[in-house]
Amino acid sequence: MIAATSRFTDYSADGLVNPTDWSRQHETPTQDKPFVCWSNANRDWSEPKSTSFA
Repeated sequence: MIAATSRFTDYSADGLVNPTDWSRQHETPTQDKPFVCWSNANRDWSEPKSTSFA
């Protein structure tokens, strides 16, 4: 199921939701860094970083 869903790279439910790249949504969080965060310094694209707030 995950392999099939991961082929959707611009899914928007016919415009109902913002497009989602499901090929990137199946990464498993780790026990020590369970959150995925992006920098909010600007709106430029950047890769998310695994983060822990502990």
